[in-house]
Amino acid sequence: MKSILCFGDSNTYGVNPDDNSRFSFYQRWTGRLQSLLGFEKYHVIEEGYCGRTTCFSDDSDEMRSGIKVLNMVLKTHSPLDMIVIMLGTNDFKAQFSMTAKVSAFGVKKIIEKAKKYYLSEGIEPASFLIVSPIGMGDDIENSRFWEYGNESKKEIERLPHFLSIVAKETGSLFFDAATVAKPGKDQLHMTEDSHKNLASSLFEIIKNA
Repeated sequence: MKSILCFGDSNTYGVNPDDNSRFSFYQRWTGRLQSLLGFEKYHVIEEGYCGRTTCFSDDSDEMRSGIKVLNMVLKTHSPLDMIVIMLGTNDFKAQFSMTAKVSAFGVKKIIEKAKKYYLSEGIEPASFLIVSPIGMGDDIENSRFWEYGNESKKEIERLPHFLSIVAKETGSLFFDAATVAKPGKDQLHMTEDSHKNLASSLFEIIKNA
């Protein structure tokens, strides 16, 4: 059985943009991906943490830095065959003032740290699939999320370009979620149809990997 770790933020956790609840397992892209891949040959592991960044510290929750919790996550779930990373959205909160290029570098650092972990533990390394997150809605400036604004929206739209470069440099697979998924009425979280579309797209990549 192949194990696939999905390392992400609230769009991996599955926040419903309509009422801020959590989509059910079979509504979330991770659960849909599990169903498509089959339960006999694949185990899809959800590691979606709301507010997670690539490698930036959030004073309100120290667990939100992806790179800080990475080794703990790897030790919990290894051995793994693939790690799907969909991070970056929270890097564009106003408090961080980050650019798309720096956010992409954060993903690169996560992959490098994971590879070092595998080397130090003598474990067969997993492969990586970098998923550039969806964009933000046109009205993000007036949404309930005070941390985001028009500059955040501009930077996240530049992210796929830099993440595709990181994928080439690290030998990772790459997919841009914004090509098949979009935010709902809260301007930040994926609609149920978007979860379905993303799962279908990633299924095609993973089954042929």
